[in-house]
Amino acid sequence: MASVSSATGDRFAKRGLKSNRVPVNIALLVPILIYGILNYADPGQYRLILVRAIQNPPQFIIAVGIVLFYSVNTLLLLRAHGIHTVLRVILAASPLLLTFYAFDSVAGLGFLTTIVSILALAAFFAAYHWISTSKLRLAWLGGLLAFAMFAVFAIAHVYSPIDYARSVGSYAIFAVFVGFLSISGLAAAIYPKIGWATLGIIVVVYLATPNNHTISTVPSSSLKDDLITEWVSARGDLEAYKAANMPYPVIFVSSEGGGIYAAAHAYTTLSQLANGCPTFAQHIFVAVGVSGGAIGNALFNASIEDKQHDYAPCRPTDTEVNTSPLTEDHLAPVLARLLLVEMIARLLPGEWPEQDRASLLAESFKQASADPEYLSKAVGESWEPRSARPALAAVATKMNDGQRFVIAPFTPYFATGTGIGLGNPITTAEWYPGRISQTSVSLIEAAGISARFPWITPTARLELSPTSDRILADGGYFENSGADTVLDYIRGLRA
Repeated sequence: MASVSSATGDRFAKRGLKSNRVPVNIALLVPILIYGILNYADPGQYRLILVRAIQNPPQFIIAVGIVLFYSVNTLLLLRAHGIHTVLRVILAASPLLLTFYAFDSVAGLGFLTTIVSILALAAFFAAYHWISTSKLRLAWLGGLLAFAMFAVFAIAHVYSPIDYARSVGSYAIFAVFVGFLSISGLAAAIYPKIGWATLGIIVVVYLATPNNHTISTVPSSSLKDDLITEWVSARGDLEAYKAANMPYPVIFVSSEGGGIYAAAHAYTTLSQLANGCPTFAQHIFVAVGVSGGAIGNALFNASIEDKQHDYAPCRPTDTEVNTSPLTEDHLAPVLARLLLVEMIARLLPGEWPEQDRASLLAESFKQASADPEYLSKAVGESWEPRSARPALAAVATKMNDGQRFVIAPFTPYFATGTGIGLGNPITTAEWYPGRISQTSVSLIEAAGISARFPWITPTARLELSPTSDRILADGGYFENSGADTVLDYIRGLRA
């Protein structure tokens, strides 16, 4: 049996892949380059991922375990084909060493990092010794185990897209993808004909099939117009202003875009104002948001009561804003959907992921909010004049003409929704649902559409009817402040 095994190894070495020496080494360098560039560039989001993992020891252990797993599987592939030179063993161990370096750069040589690093290195060398002395040379074992790990993570994410991703953390998800990419590249280098054929199939499938990012819609209620009079009349503190012979303050909010920073700025600013002024929110007629600002507005609305308050003056307060909706791990679900599911979804029959990564990001914010049920409401059903919650308007950009696309429960009364005025000032925006559709989307989905900034969050396809749709991107492409939309509402009141 030993001689047969040895002959098999020699046969591989003779075919031995001497002609494929360079591709094999390049494949081994891929994960080293990826981890090395991230460690050298040290982007803020990458550092945050590392900090999160260190603060959550199970995530750190899982992350190191996955990198170790793929390093050992690399050894298996190299040994099975008789090409496990000293240099290649060092290259196989390098992703593990770079992972230790990354965590050490943010946490130092603490007890946990030291113990886990020592145990992982000991496990790697023990695996190397076993693989080097074992007579087991199954050429497919390393690739099969690598695929199995990837499949387990992908399937678990499909069944629990947010909670599972948050539990294992972004670094573990990224390590699964990089490890599987490395093993796939190594297998393609060892079997170049199969590798090129597989690559060709993947390219053809990706070019021949559409990238579907259709948004789920629900039936919409009828269009609401010119509601300012009814809204003011329903204000719970209106009589106090009348008694004092004072004009009633009506606030229009414009929350600009700028990613998570804009979301945090809009949410915390509005929340702090509401903490100091008990009736602040019920004075806001409409809150317009663009991109991250739309997310911040939605989180703020979910954090306040629907019931109005009697007049109460503003006062200093020590109440702290609850920042948990912002500090939850919203990256892990998006990263898992992008790297583990969407990368292979088009290679499989059917539409098995129900949400793309942008919709999943919106869902993650919804789950982290104070009132997920409220954010699940359709835009057309989300507002009524007696509520203390302001109306929410999210601004996106239409890809066909670059104009605004405003998703709101009502329109300025001069607007038809199609950009044509009714004898009054003309708006270039298209208003949805408005008069253009009998469908609507949820509040959080509307905010998410406004924040779709390719390519991390792809453009959305919104069906207005069976024969009409719109391709929508981040509202900041047209105008990032939201002021144009606020001015449309103000002009509508004056018209």
